[in-house]
Amino acid sequence: APQKKIEAFLKIRKKDQLKTIDANATYIRNLARVSRIEMGPDVGKPISSASAVIGEIEIWVPLKGLIDLNKERKRIMRQISRIEEELKRAKKKLKNKEFLSKAPEKVVTKEREKEKEFKERLKKLRKNLESLQPQKRKRYS
Repeated sequence: APQKKIEAFLKIRKKDQLKTIDANATYIRNLARVSRIEMGPDVGKPISSASAVIGEIEIWVPLKGLIDLNKERKRIMRQISRIEEELKRAKKKLKNKEFLSKAPEKVVTKEREKEKEFKERLKKLRKNLESLQPQKRKRYS
């Protein structure tokens, strides 16, 4: 099946960077299968889009039509639930005085690292989920 072409939105504040990317827009369109590139200092984030930051350039790709947003939201929610359970287990272990006093220091340290990793993953997943929620565009009159 032919791949769908995507749209790319780039917030570029520096004139020299904007000039470089603009000069190479044809190559970018062909290599990245981009149908349209919107770029400039005032470009905003489209609804339900994936994002990346490269240096000082913010990049957004709208996901509507590329993936099933409902399936993706459900998949992320399942991951969040699973990691919340893992985090609960890690916290429970770390609150257990017997575990803390009897377990080797390496094991306790590993459990603390797991707890930190779970918190970081949850933060990222929640941010991803939030970016996929249907949003209303702000209208300014």
